[in-house]
Amino acid sequence: MKKAEQETDNDAKFIFLWVCFNAAYAGDLGQQLSERGKFTDFLKTVVDKDKANQLPDLLFKDFSDQISVLISNKYIFEPFWRAVREQDASNQWKEKFKQSIHFATRVVAEQKTELVLSVVLTVCMF
Repeated sequence: MKKAEQETDNDAKFIFLWVCFNAAYAGDLGQQLSERGKFTDFLKTVVDKDKANQLPDLLFKDFSDQISVLISNKYIFEPFWRAVREQDASNQWKEKFKQSIHFATRVVAEQKTELVLSVVLTVCMF
């Protein structure tokens, strides 16, 4: 974290912060949770510790436009790229994408902080 705070190059700063993020949510190696379980537990902890409610302000005020763009971008939707790689002309990914947009839009509208964080960070992680 200290190295990230000192870094002036945005790419390097992002990498250092990403390493910190992954270390923070990984938790105790002895735990028998899946990666998804660890990630979900981590987000619950983050939201619970946000006593000043800064996360909802960031997500639903400061970055709402960026989140809308993110959730409606097929180029960051993994099933789209799987269909491209596998030359799948069935367009089944389109229905999944539609469902994904619907879910993400609903949790944003309902201001479910933990779920919105999960949507945004999962897109960035996978």
